[in-house]
Amino acid sequence: MEHMGDRRLLNRKLSNLLSATRSYVDFIRHSAKIVLSTQADAKEVVDLFSKHYDASLAYRTLEVLRNHAQHASFPIQKVRYSITRVPEERGTSLKYTITPLVEIDELQQNKGLKKSVVCELAKRGAKLNLKRFVREYIASMASVHGRFRELASPIFSQDASIIQELA
Repeated sequence: MEHMGDRRLLNRKLSNLLSATRSYVDFIRHSAKIVLSTQADAKEVVDLFSKHYDASLAYRTLEVLRNHAQHASFPIQKVRYSITRVPEERGTSLKYTITPLVEIDELQQNKGLKKSVVCELAKRGAKLNLKRFVREYIASMASVHGRFRELASPIFSQDASIIQELA
């Protein structure tokens, strides 16, 4: 049995994540051009977003869901609840899980979404479990952020030295 409050909460949290990552992508694309010492480094960081987009169905899916949430409807249409017994040394415990689901037919009805991505998703079935997709999307963001930090590290170290000297 689905609880409307859980679905609303998950939709709000996912919408916040999608909005925040969009702001982050825009910020890093802009900052890379200002902060990094060469245009080649800045281009590398900006191009990493495109590489992750091209390589990851999860990345493309979350971008489609952001557009869907922004212009049409909530991204999560269903929530699945499950309980599993987990054997332990002292008997058994129960593991409760909540699985956010996207119904692909709702995405197919939204003609403003990228059709190629929606078709890729439709090949996977009528419902999409978002857990793995969200984790992979966040991992893509972390990967780009890690590279940005590597490239910016010498600049920030130099700035830190100057601040230390002034103190």
